[in-house]
Amino acid sequence: MNRRNTFHSTRSLSMHSRKSSRKSSSLARRKAGLRNRTPKAKWKWIVRKVISNLEWLADTTDVPLGDNPVQNAYVASHRKEGQILSLEDKLFFKKPREYRTREALDKVTEKLQYFKAFREYSPKVRDELLMRLDYMYLEGKRVIVRQDREAGAMYFIVIGSVEVDHAYPDPIFNDETLHNLDKYGYGDSFGEIPLFYGEPHRATITVLEPGVEMLVLNKTDFKIVLEESLSNQWGSIRWAMTKFPYFERWPEDAVRYLCCHSILITTPSDVLVPGEQMSKHTMMTETDTLLMICPRFIIDRYNIVNVWTRVVGILNYNHPKIEKVFEAFIQNRMWARNRKQFSKSIKMP
Repeated sequence: MNRRNTFHSTRSLSMHSRKSSRKSSSLARRKAGLRNRTPKAKWKWIVRKVISNLEWLADTTDVPLGDNPVQNAYVASHRKEGQILSLEDKLFFKKPREYRTREALDKVTEKLQYFKAFREYSPKVRDELLMRLDYMYLEGKRVIVRQDREAGAMYFIVIGSVEVDHAYPDPIFNDETLHNLDKYGYGDSFGEIPLFYGEPHRATITVLEPGVEMLVLNKTDFKIVLEESLSNQWGSIRWAMTKFPYFERWPEDAVRYLCCHSILITTPSDVLVPGEQMSKHTMMTETDTLLMICPRFIIDRYNIVNVWTRVVGILNYNHPKIEKVFEAFIQNRMWARNRKQFSKSIKMP
């Protein structure tokens, strides 16, 4: 029995070693094939790469007009409106990290200093982040991330917009139903929540027409540059949320989403606090006040028993003047008299 067991074990080990050797050899052959591409294959790869990036490579926004009318017509027809990054800036993000100069970094930082996604980062973190970002352009209808897939990067939208869709099972038709959750545009970022918590994506994100330009931070660089900064920032937001009983019943997904889009600011005394749709109801701080600013669309989405809508309705309520009250009283009396006459006219003789 021992000999048989030994024979079977050695045989299984040998078969396992053969399989592993086959896998390693096939992987080595693939790598060797990539290195030893023929000139024709390399040329095809370069052409496909250029075609996929032709939309931003052909941009002539920063090209000045000259004396050649044909060239001027081409330059004018290929200019784009609303460009934040020039062609030189985009090439900066396409270069390897060791070839990025400090002078070019300062130019990019000056253009992106008011970028919404970078406002909460310190100058040191922002410079380190810009040195590690990569530029990416995707055409419309391209899927960036898929639901339930592992997160591999964080994305910052420079130009364009994307839509966020969540698929959930339908208990009636035994199928999946697609629900549109949100739409991201200039200055928005996504992908940081699944990277931070080590979870798959909760939704599918697709590029809207005509396309989107993004700055991408891979998973490894995210751990190095942003993980500690986001941990401190989101921890402060969670601490502030504990001060309000309203957030006690919020689910964990809603808390994470609110932490990602909220900020804490400190205002001195005698300062008017701005609010959304509250022009008739301003507030002034009496002492130094710590405020948590969160987007209203998140409050509306995860609102419990519609509290916020009631608060806004009360704040926007205007007490009527005496003249309007008297006018309404007269109209009601006229209606009461007409109703009485009408009821008499329809009575049976």
